[in-house]
Amino acid sequence: MKKAIYFSLLMVFSLTVFAQEAAVKKATKKADTETTKAKKKMDETKATAKKEAKDDTKAIKDKTTKKVADTKAEANKTTKDETKGVKEKATKAVSETKADAKKTATAETKKVTAVKDQVKTAKVATEDKVTGTYNGKKVYTGPRGGRYYINDNGNKTYIK
Repeated sequence: MKKAIYFSLLMVFSLTVFAQEAAVKKATKKADTETTKAKKKMDETKATAKKEAKDDTKAIKDKTTKKVADTKAEANKTTKDETKGVKEKATKAVSETKADAKKTATAETKKVTAVKDQVKTAKVATEDKVTGTYNGKKVYTGPRGGRYYINDNGNKTYIK
């Protein structure tokens, strides 16, 4: 009789121990799934930003080439006396187009930088929790208890 009681108590305790391990595995699996989703979204955002920048750059290049070709065609039609004015006009058009291209390239660079910053922030936010501030920066606590903040260069700086 005593053996039966001891055996049943042993079974109850062993089942509770196994049940706790299953809960831990379930929580770990959920965290891994969230991290994977965040990484996929980050990759999609990067690819979209690169594609938009490439398309915009190609459009600007095509526009510049067309404008230069139109100006050259106009220059060929005019007489020698008018050629000086047309050359100046062509030079001005080319410089304006280059300035427009430079402005657009700068804007696209800013967009890509902003997307990278958002991705970096999203990555940190999905992995670690914000626990306070330090010198005006957000302090994050990692999964193993390490505390750090993101410096101006985008790197982690750990706090002792």
